[in-house]
Amino acid sequence: RFPSQFPGGVWFVELASVDDAGLVVPAIAHSLSIAEAGATPLLDRLCAALSSTRLLLVLDNFEQVSAAAMEMAVLLRRCKGIKILATSRTPLLLAGEHEYAVPTLSVPPAAASIPVQAGGGLMKYESVELFVARVRQHQPDFVVTVENAEWISSVCRRLDGIPLAIELAAAALRRMAVERLA
Repeated sequence: RFPSQFPGGVWFVELASVDDAGLVVPAIAHSLSIAEAGATPLLDRLCAALSSTRLLLVLDNFEQVSAAAMEMAVLLRRCKGIKILATSRTPLLLAGEHEYAVPTLSVPPAAASIPVQAGGGLMKYESVELFVARVRQHQPDFVVTVENAEWISSVCRRLDGIPLAIELAAAALRRMAVERLA
């Protein structure tokens, strides 16, 4: 479905490290290989380059640069084939915006004896599945064991199955053991 709907592609722009709204347009231009040149403002160059294409821009972590929403409104107004999917803890407040709240993930029950074996047990809970997947990004050999199962369960429960919180907790395992994290 995406190839026909977005023949110009789907472009991911990571904004987690961008803390200045003035750097959003340059980040988008960089992702799309549109160079800043001459006296023409970069937003104008971006609009000119994208005015006749259909593509999806995925802007991840937009909340800390929400002041750039007005520039995104200009981009959307001048480039009719562009769609923007922005992940943010706050709405952009743009015309035509649709909000989708990310639901919490299922969590294991408290103090339950849940089998650890693969294909069932703890891995049937969405929060545990996300936690383990993110830990494995930097510790490929990480496994749920009888020894760490309750610690993992505790972390997921205490974070109420909130995906962003689970992502951050999993990243913290680079610096500490799961027992200490819990």
